Amino acid sequence: MPLPYFEVDVPIRSTGQPGLRGVHVFTGPADSRSAAVRIAHEVYDAARVSDLEL
Repeated sequence: MPLPYFEVDVPIRSTGQPGLRGVHVFTGPADSRSAAVRIAHEVYDAARVSDLEL
């Protein structure tokens, strides 16, 4: 049986343009809402580390 899809809104802001803000939605399969939030945080954290390394 396929896993349900969840959407998690993650606030974003531009480091290059401080007034620029928005919301990015991560969507994907997860076995629960808490798993969806955990996955979204992991992706967000990885993106922040990647951005800091540039």
